[in-house]
Amino acid sequence: MKTVNVVAAAICDSLERKTRVLATQRGSGEYKGFWEFPGGKIEAGETPEEALKRELREELDCDVAVSELMGHVEYDYPTFHLSMDVFWCVLKRQDTSVRHHGNGSFPAPDGAAEHREMPCEPSKELGATPDAPDPGALYETQRLRMSRLLATPEVEDPSALYHLVEASDARWLTRERLREVKWLPADEILIEKLESEMRP
Repeated sequence: MKTVNVVAAAICDSLERKTRVLATQRGSGEYKGFWEFPGGKIEAGETPEEALKRELREELDCDVAVSELMGHVEYDYPTFHLSMDVFWCVLKRQDTSVRHHGNGSFPAPDGAAEHREMPCEPSKELGATPDAPDPGALYETQRLRMSRLLATPEVEDPSALYHLVEASDARWLTRERLREVKWLPADEILIEKLESEMRP
């Protein structure tokens, strides 16, 4: 029997709390109407993380930060064997990837026209010390700080960070509501583990 290697995402509201997880509903095919963790096949030459990010851009038009492995599934469907890894993920703001604009400015986190200036010389604002006088190192430190800020999924409406492209529906499910939807057989295997790791 053919083995299909798949990677999927348990997209949660917060990696620290994990009070909600995003499930998507299939809009076509033999399992139309069933719910699943979004994701897809790993193509030749891709790492699981690369495949997951690509699949989520195709399915949900979203960017994610991929975290640790949530679970692994081996399951026999009638015509193929599924080998699936599911990773914890959080949504990222697509239009706020940190870019250097030449004049030392960064896009504002809220998408406003104003840019936040970043001095290109060592300064107290950037936490410069005699041990780290290199402007390049300071720029990288500030870039990483901004990256963490802009990737934070703490937004009032996380649904604004994705758009349904292939799925017919999507729901944010709490731990208590995980079993209210009809999961794909393979995905359903991980629900008990999901319940153990999510908070009420």
